[in-house]
Order: sequence, then C-alpha cells, then structure tokens
Amino acid sequence: YVDEARNIKFTLNVNSGEVQLISDSERHENDAVQTFKESLVESLDKYISAHYKEQTTLGTVSIEGSDQLTAHIQISCHNLNHKNFWGGQWLSDWTVSHTLGSSDFEVTGQISIHNHYFEQGNIQFDLKKSFSTPTSGSVTGDASEAILASINKLEEEYQASLDTMYEDISDNHMKSLRRKLPFTGKNFEWGVTKLM
Repeated sequence: YVDEARNIKFTLNVNSGEVQLISDSERHENDAVQTFKESLVESLDKYISAHYKEQTTLGTVSIEGSDQLTAHIQISCHNLNHKNFWGGQWLSDWTVSHTLGSSDFEVTGQISIHNHYFEQGNIQFDLKKSFSTPTSGSVTGDASEAILASINKLEEEYQASLDTMYEDISDNHMKSLRRKLPFTGKNFEWGVTKLM
C-alpha cells in the first residue's frame, strides 16, 4: 500500500493486523507541488476533525501531474448504531484541477450517502449528487484552505437540503408505513448531520 499523504509504502497482513514499513515513497519532483500536497493533507485533517464524528472518518489526498495538476481528495465516514437499528455512510470524492502558475482551481466532486434503518424492516436511502465550483488561490499560499472551504460549503448546503427532505419524508410519508415510534421509543434522526 502507498500512503501518499505521509509519503510511505507499507504492507498490511490482514490476518494479524501487522503493518510493516517498506520504504518512503517518492516525493513529487516539484517542491511547490509537494508543499501543496502536504498543505492539502493538513487542511483535510483539520476539516475532518472539525466537521465529522471522531473515529468514524478518514480522508486521503493524492496528486498527479507536474504542470497540469489533478488532486484527488476522498472523505469516508461510516457510522453504525446497531443498538438503535441504523447505520450510515458518507463518501465524498473531490477532484481539484489546476494549471501551475494560475490562481484558478476547479473543484468537482460527488457525494454518496447510504443510510440504513432495519428495525423489523428494511428502509434504505442511497443518494448521490455531483458538484462543481471554481476556487482561487496559490499553490504556495492559501489554496488548500480555499479548496477545503469550498468543499465545506458544498457539503453543508447538501446536508441542509437533505435535512429538509428527511423531515418531509418523516412527516408525510413514513407515518403511513409504520407505527409512530420504534421499539426504542425514540424518533429516528434521519438527518445526515446526526449520522456523521
């Protein structure tokens, strides 16, 4: 395996859980690009710590190219609550395109959400939405923070729209399908913010 964020190569024995470091992976030949990647990793780690539930979320960053850069940012959040009969997963996959020397960045991506409620039944939501937004900054400056701020804005807007949708489903559609409260006696919080 290669951990591009930390520039290491390693093996993982899935039976024993043992991780063995093979070597440091190669750094990018352009120091500015390497610094940009490290800055993206740092900004992503801060973003995940601030916006996602602890110990449920991981993020990765990889960069391809020299003059025409493509950065890939993935965020994966899995949250399970078997005691209350639900689970949820949030996957966001972002691509950042940039030409060195320019201050323009194009952020495109997709968010995939899968919620599953399974008390004496099986209710699932599987949602996907694509996004695109321009961002500006400098590879040697504030671009990584601007990119994560754009991702944050898109994710928050999507979460707000989902909260409205889930509320409508709960108030207008679910009541006719089953009893008002589950066995636990508590309403199920469909909102994505509750699952993350």
